[in-house]
Amino acid sequence: MKCWTALLFGWSIVMVAQTKAADNASLERWAGCYELHVAHEDAGKQIWGNLPHRFQLLTQKANHKRLFLMKGRVLGADIHRWPFTFWTVSEAEELKIEWGLMTGYLVRLTKSGNRLVGTAKAFTDFGSDMPTLKVRVHRMPCHQEFATE
Repeated sequence: MKCWTALLFGWSIVMVAQTKAADNASLERWAGCYELHVAHEDAGKQIWGNLPHRFQLLTQKANHKRLFLMKGRVLGADIHRWPFTFWTVSEAEELKIEWGLMTGYLVRLTKSGNRLVGTAKAFTDFGSDMPTLKVRVHRMPCHQEFATE
């Protein structure tokens, strides 16, 4: 048992060492407010409720068990449905956003012109096969009215 524990501990140290956080300049480029649209043909696949329509990526580090996650927040009426938002950027400039804890969506986006395109994969802590939805996202101004919602 001690051998397995030592092996797992060593492996986790190697994984953390190989995982690099995005630099501050990269995080600042991604921070801001966005609007998300689910592809019409995938709208009915939103099994955990509708994905947030508007959200904000903040430059605050999240207090989360996984390293290198940043905080975000859902804007508008969806805020009560999705109180937990985490995000990160890979070295390949892929934006990853998570909504939810035990059930939710993992959104992976890459730049395509002046917008972001990608997928939203539903997840659950049970790990069963979940639907993937096509999404597109574009930046929008951060309006003051969102700060109080």
